[in-house]
Amino acid sequence: MGHSDWEDLSEFFDDDEFATGAFFKTSTGTMAVTGIFDNAYLLAETGEVDLETTQPRFTCKAVDVLLVEREQEVTIDGQLFSVLTVEPDGTGMAVVVLANE
Repeated sequence: MGHSDWEDLSEFFDDDEFATGAFFKTSTGTMAVTGIFDNAYLLAETGEVDLETTQPRFTCKAVDVLLVEREQEVTIDGQLFSVLTVEPDGTGMAVVVLANE
């Protein structure tokens, strides 16, 4: 299925279902974006030590995060994060990789 098969990406981000709001603090103010928040549990093995951690991510329309930059603050569900990277996937969607504040 190509991007042209589903031009209206907003159906993926219905806030009556799984979507939530993220509030990005930019140089011009606060920008509200609707998307899907995921705070996946990870077990990282570093030599003989296992490190338990999470990797918070926010998936949304790529066009909505064109102005988002590294280290900007973002609030999702009352939690504060900072932006590590914005990774567009080429289909009109992007994953914003976050760090816990």
